[in-house]
Amino acid sequence: MDGDQACCEAGGQQERWTHEEEEPSPHDELIMTEIRRRWSRRFVRGVMAYLPGVIFALVLAEMALRIMGLGDPAQARGHREEEQRLFGDLSNGAYEPGSRLVYTYPGNPRGYFDANNQVVGSINQYGYRGPARAPYERPVGPRLAVLGDSFTLGYGLRDEDTFPAQLEKFLRVRHPETEVLNFGVAAFGTRTEVDYLQGYVLKFHPDVVLLCLFLNDAGRKGTRGFLSPGGGRWWPARRYSYLLNLTLTQVRRYRVGRELIHHYRRGYEPDSEAWQEVQAELLRARDLCRENDCRLILLVYPVLYRLDDYPFRQVHLNINSFAAYADIPFIDLLPAFKGATASHLWNHATDQHPNRQAQRRVGEWLAEQLEPWMTARSGGSAHDPVP
Repeated sequence: MDGDQACCEAGGQQERWTHEEEEPSPHDELIMTEIRRRWSRRFVRGVMAYLPGVIFALVLAEMALRIMGLGDPAQARGHREEEQRLFGDLSNGAYEPGSRLVYTYPGNPRGYFDANNQVVGSINQYGYRGPARAPYERPVGPRLAVLGDSFTLGYGLRDEDTFPAQLEKFLRVRHPETEVLNFGVAAFGTRTEVDYLQGYVLKFHPDVVLLCLFLNDAGRKGTRGFLSPGGGRWWPARRYSYLLNLTLTQVRRYRVGRELIHHYRRGYEPDSEAWQEVQAELLRARDLCRENDCRLILLVYPVLYRLDDYPFRQVHLNINSFAAYADIPFIDLLPAFKGATASHLWNHATDQHPNRQAQRRVGEWLAEQLEPWMTARSGGSAHDPVP
């Protein structure tokens, strides 16, 4: 009985200790509260000690960026274009004859734009860009027609700086009667370009048709949606800080760059319906050219992104393989940009279309690739293979 009583007393004592451990006394709570207050005050004092230095460093960085013009939020507001298009069956051209192309940018960091930050181009009397060469008349010298989208048209450039104009300049060094006609149209895809070839371009009796493919032709978005700095949830705050705008722009480009790579690669996988449609249209273009006694040459204009470690080489090889299968001569324009930094070739931070420097590279490179054909033609063999 005494043993049972001692055991009960010990158990009760243990329960009391457990109870006391679970519910601290008011005195213990006061001690813990005081400790937390002291640590909070120390933390606040530590933050306040460093905060002026951090603020000073951020202000210095903001001032330095403003002086250097880096991260200017005004440069991220986007650009505008004005053009007058014809709509219908394309038998009368794509642009309103005698109209203008006007491109307006939010800034002029490289000094290429005019006083209004604009570039103005012209459409000739026959509804395409560049010098007016008449349809229905067979040219004296070799005539090349270039089909493509805004990269071919020369978005954001003067008339003389488009790559078809540069190509003509370089070819005329050895072949002074050469004509290169620019039938590029902004936002055209391969199907529409081949419709344009059939309905209008062949009326100009070209000896060669250069069809310039860009990777967004296979149902892909343009690079502007991935690489341009404006927009996003932080845009209202970014408008007032060069530092914040520059930082978030770089973070965004790193993140969306991976999306861009996957997006374009996916468009050219074997099961891509859009790529299959592009192939069908290229075959149609080949047959149209054969029926009209001219040669089709396929060009691929690279995405101006990570040129030193280009992520779309396999896509270019896939296009080349199809061209070889279809007996369509192929010229890859990627080698024209060897050693170049992609962003240095953009019209503007908000516009990844190729600038004057990029288009000159393409014109010169393409002239070198076409020279064997030009030489063979002047010797009387207009349809010798293009290497």
